[in-house]
Amino acid sequence: MNIYNEVTIDMNPESVTYGEHLSEDSCNYNGDLDLCLGGGGGGPPAPSPYYWAGAQPGKIAPTHLPSGYAMPPSTMGAPIPGVDPFFQSTPEVHEATYTSGGPYERDAEGELTDEGRKEKRKDEAIGSARAQREYEDRFKEGWYRPYFESMVAAPMRGFLGMPATAGSQPLQTSGIQGLISQVPKEFVPLSQTNIDPAVLQKFEETVDFGTYPRTAEAGYSEPIIAKGFSSDVQEAGDIYSQAEEAYETALERIAGERDVATDVRSQTLEDIRAERLLSTRGDVPGHEKARVPAALTGMAYSGPAQRAATGYEAKEIGEKLSYKEKELGAESEYESTMFELGEQEEDVETAFKGEQSDFAGQLSNIFQGTAEQAIDLASEGQKILSSHHQYGPTLSTKHETNIMGRPTDFGYIEGAGGGIWGEQSPYELGLLGGVSDEARRAAERLQTAAYEAITGIVPGGTTPV
Repeated sequence: MNIYNEVTIDMNPESVTYGEHLSEDSCNYNGDLDLCLGGGGGGPPAPSPYYWAGAQPGKIAPTHLPSGYAMPPSTMGAPIPGVDPFFQSTPEVHEATYTSGGPYERDAEGELTDEGRKEKRKDEAIGSARAQREYEDRFKEGWYRPYFESMVAAPMRGFLGMPATAGSQPLQTSGIQGLISQVPKEFVPLSQTNIDPAVLQKFEETVDFGTYPRTAEAGYSEPIIAKGFSSDVQEAGDIYSQAEEAYETALERIAGERDVATDVRSQTLEDIRAERLLSTRGDVPGHEKARVPAALTGMAYSGPAQRAATGYEAKEIGEKLSYKEKELGAESEYESTMFELGEQEEDVETAFKGEQSDFAGQLSNIFQGTAEQAIDLASEGQKILSSHHQYGPTLSTKHETNIMGRPTDFGYIEGAGGGIWGEQSPYELGLLGGVSDEARRAAERLQTAAYEAITGIVPGGTTPV
């Protein structure tokens, strides 16, 4: 008989030679045969997933997620959604489908000639290889992908509160969102923590939280924090809101007192000018009376008359000096009041900068805690992935071992690295790490903002103008 070591078939659906036999490596064998795989040699080669599935309890692929492999408690033992019905019942014997049914060359007695047998075995090999590949695709999309997305991706998306359709690599398994929703969400948007939106908006206008593309990819349009810190954010926001209200009230009071001081100064100066004008007008008769003796005699002032005129002028000068002193006193009191109010304003500004610094510091600690929480969840995700790696060998049989050891992309989840049962970097695990990095950077920016608020110094040694 002819033994085929290798048959090459074009399996590219876009190729013009798709399904055609391209080459082969075979030899003629006339020795004894050991039947295997149930005997008869009518099924596909040993690595076929059919034999893997057929070797499982009940001769079907598992339809429930394994428990005890670091899965979140709410999803342990849950059904795998989206499983092809073929894998939910005992499969029939997977017969090879021939690429053609002959006719094959026969001799005069109607028996196949050596050439006829060779052509038939070639067709059987081609049909078996094609059927196996079709089965592998069906197994990958009908069981392995739903299993992987349920076991590995769903709990990680649940941690993030990330819908199945979100991100650059959405999940493909139908009905998997229900499984994601069972996993407790560990993060919330900053604006959904009951913090006063006006406070948050004003604070964000002065503090740059940085960019968060990985957080945005997880479905959020703003920074997120670990859910356990929600009450801390609210408390810090309430304290900051009260401090801001006191700050604005103090500034309004100081501004009001400045206006009052300005009005008092203006009114006082106006009163002094009116008093001086009235005094000057009221003393004109006295001024003339002091000069009557000289007017009547046509002679120079006598000693008494001269003294009377000179005394009046001295009084007039004294009154002018008195008014000037009053004006200077009003100006001095105004300047003293404004200086005192300026000192009060500086004290209020300093106190509020301290509150800003405290608030920024508290938020920094919250984001740092969020970063640590994301890292912890990434570690949990790594445990889930390790559990997936452990689960594969528990399903191993002599047939399935061949599948696991094959250098093929069968069962491979795109973008996750590795091969069947050996994926190393699932998309969701990378997102958890990315969220942690972005939370850590936000914490650093907030810490810088806290330092700047209290010192007025930008790290690096420069003082803002």
